[in-house]
Amino acid sequence: MSVSYRTPVVRIQVVRDGAAIPIRPKVTSDYIACRVAAAFFREYQDERERMVVVPLDIKHRPIHYHISSVGTLDSSLVHAREVFRLAIHRGAAAILIAHNHPSGDPTPSAPDRKVTEKIDEVGKIIGIQMLDHIVYGDETGDCYSFTAKCIYTPTEYNS
Repeated sequence: MSVSYRTPVVRIQVVRDGAAIPIRPKVTSDYIACRVAAAFFREYQDERERMVVVPLDIKHRPIHYHISSVGTLDSSLVHAREVFRLAIHRGAAAILIAHNHPSGDPTPSAPDRKVTEKIDEVGKIIGIQMLDHIVYGDETGDCYSFTAKCIYTPTEYNS
C-alpha cells in the first residue's frame, strides 16, 4: 500500500505585537544604538533576560523590534538562526541586537561575547551586517556597546 504525502504551501506573516516604540532614528553610532535598545527595554521591563533583534533598512533605520529569545533571570538561549529569521524575511540591510541584564550590570559575560562573535560571523556569511550588540542594565539604564567596547549612562546616550 502506497501512502502519498503532500507538502503544504505556506506563507510567513509578520503581525504587530503590542505598542510601537516611539523612536526611529538612523543608527549611525554606538550611542544611538544604545538609545534604540533602551527605548525597547524601558517599555518591556521584565525579571528575565530578553534578546531583541532590530532589523535595519538600507538607511539603518529600525524596521521593527523582534524578541528572538526570552530566558531566565540570568541567561537566555540564543541561536543565530532565530536572530536572522525575520531580518531575512523583512529584507534587512543590517541588524542591531540587544539584550537586557535584569541585575542592572551591563557588563557582558563570556557567553554574551561568544554569542556576539557567532552572530557577527553568520551575518558576514549571509550579507546582513550586525552593527552592534547592546547589553542593557535594567536597574541602571546603562548600556554596554560591543562596537565601542564601553558602557554608556542614560545621560550620555540620550543627549
